[in-house]
Amino acid sequence: MARVAEGLGDLPRALFEVEAGLRELVTGAQLGGRPLRGEELDEWRTRLLLAHFRSCASPFGDLEAACNAVLASARALTALSGALGSRSERDRASYLDLADWWLDEAERLVGEVAGRPCRWGRRLGEERLRPSMLVNDVAACLHVLAQGLAERWPERREGRCLVARGASEEAVGVCREWSRAVELLDDRGMYEDDDYSALAGYVVGGRVQLRVGSAAGHLAEIDLEKGELRYYDADKEVNAAMKRVLESYAGARCRLVSVEVAEGAVPTLVCELGDPVRAARAVALATSMDIRIGQRVGAVIDERKRECIGGRLTELLPRARPGVGAKG
Repeated sequence: MARVAEGLGDLPRALFEVEAGLRELVTGAQLGGRPLRGEELDEWRTRLLLAHFRSCASPFGDLEAACNAVLASARALTALSGALGSRSERDRASYLDLADWWLDEAERLVGEVAGRPCRWGRRLGEERLRPSMLVNDVAACLHVLAQGLAERWPERREGRCLVARGASEEAVGVCREWSRAVELLDDRGMYEDDDYSALAGYVVGGRVQLRVGSAAGHLAEIDLEKGELRYYDADKEVNAAMKRVLESYAGARCRLVSVEVAEGAVPTLVCELGDPVRAARAVALATSMDIRIGQRVGAVIDERKRECIGGRLTELLPRARPGVGAKG
C-alpha cells in the first residue's frame, strides 16, 4: 500500500484541478452564450497528460487502472476537440462517437479503482453526445477517480475528511469543522441514514470537496485559493434556504445560476466566501434538508387540513336550539 501511495504522487490533486477547469469551461460558455472551443479543451488535456507523465511512469496494480483511466479521459478530450474544430457534420459525429467510446472505457477503468460508475450522461440517450454533456462526463469521471484514489490511499484522515498529500492545513481545518458539524447534527437526529452514510470530505491542495448527500451530484466545493464556494442541488427550496444561511451566518455573497452538468441543468449556488469555517459548518445543514423541509411543509398542510375540515364540519352541523337535548 505504501508503494502505491508513493507512486500516486499528486495525481488526485491534478485530477480535481482538471475537473474544476473543465466544469468552469462549460459554465463560462453557457453563461456567455457561446460554444465551447477545441483549443480550450486542449489546454486541460495537456494538463491531464502532464499529470499522467508525473505519476504513471511505472504503474502497477490498481494504480495501472487509474493511469489508464487518465489516458482514456485525455483521448476523449482529444476526440472532443476534433469535433469542435470540424466543419463537416459527418466528421463531427464520428469524433463525438469516438469521445463517447473513450468515455465508456474510462468509466470501466474508474470502476476498477473507485467501485462505482461515473458517466451520468449515459441515461440521456442520444443527448449524451452533445459536446457539453461529454465534457461534463469527462469531468465526472475524473472526479470519481480522484475520490476513489483519495479514499483508498489518503495521506491521513480527519473525521470524515480524507486528506491528500500536499493539502493546505487551512483547508484541512475547514473540512474538519464541517465533519464536526455533521456529527453534531446527526446526534440531534437531523439526517436520514442513507444520507449520513454517504457523507465524505476530500481535501486536495487548497480545495475542499464535500459529498453532502446520497443523491448523485449532491456536492459542495470550497476553494480557499479563489475564495469561492459552489453548492450543487436541484432542489430550489434547499438552494433558497442555503443561500440565506450562507449569507446571514457565514458572510458569503451568493448568486444562483443554472449550470448544465451530466445530469442536466442543475441550479448551482456560486458564493464569494466570507468566513470559510462558518461556510463549512453551514454546508452541513444541507444534508437531508429536503426531507426536513418536506416534513415541515407536510406538517403545516396537515394542520391546515385539520383546521379546514374541522371548520367545515361545524358549519354542516345544525345549530342547537335552546332546550334541545335537555333532560327533564
